[in-house]
Amino acid sequence: MANADRPNGFIPAEDQPYFPPKPYPVAGSVAIAIGDVVILNSAGRVTIGASNTAKGLYLGVAATSVTSSAAADDEILVWDNPEQIFQGQCSGNGALADPYTTRSGGACFDIEGTTGIMEINEDSSTYDVFRIIGVGKEPDGTASAVGANQKKLCKFNPLAHAYGTVA
Repeated sequence: MANADRPNGFIPAEDQPYFPPKPYPVAGSVAIAIGDVVILNSAGRVTIGASNTAKGLYLGVAATSVTSSAAADDEILVWDNPEQIFQGQCSGNGALADPYTTRSGGACFDIEGTTGIMEINEDSSTYDVFRIIGVGKEPDGTASAVGANQKKLCKFNPLAHAYGTVA
């Protein structure tokens, strides 16, 4: 059975340790969806993460959304713990994104997509954002099959995360 093509960002994985989200001020005039990868800008406010964000700037994943934010007033909740395990969809053939391929911080996978539809880009490891931990689940609860649109369990590469530590 084919995997469902539902790119909707990243969510804390079921049956994994859960770390509650924390509030952060939001940059002005941004739109962020639940599940989007976010960063801190130079003013210390949350904004959307991009596939080409420099290592060490990724804050986490948005737990709440905001549209057309007012920088002085809006806050957003962020799953910011670097140990949080998320589930995300691979943008292509998930067979390439196996756990052994991300054993080092210099061999992880990037993200791609825009707000609301971010995915793991298993064809790129330029910015090394996510380490693959294991196989995720389809919406019906079954294990995601190897192939297109495979769901994976992942967590931030400590070298990419703002609060990450290097072992």
